[in-house]
Amino acid sequence: MPVIPQSTGVHARSRRRLSASSLVTWERCKRDWFLTRRLGIRVATHPEMLLGHIVEEAVTSIWMERPHPTDGMAKCAATWAPGHAGETMDVDSLETLNDWLRSLMRP
Repeated sequence: MPVIPQSTGVHARSRRRLSASSLVTWERCKRDWFLTRRLGIRVATHPEMLLGHIVEEAVTSIWMERPHPTDGMAKCAATWAPGHAGETMDVDSLETLNDWLRSLMRP
């Protein structure tokens, strides 16, 4: 596969072009744009955002648990929360899926 070198000189794409998010930031607050885009100062992450990421990871990991079609779901067990060894429950309806999810969420 041939490799095409990056163009240089006058016709090269500028690294200082405005992206859509950069333009929105510029229109909202020029000082914020200057501090974040030109000086590279990062905005502090809010605790609410961190909590949201943690909750999203937990819910995603629960929903990513997939049994073999012939096996049932392991009762009260997940890769991140060990439960009753060897016990499974068949998940064949929304009610049993709800019961299985409730078994993962210990009080």
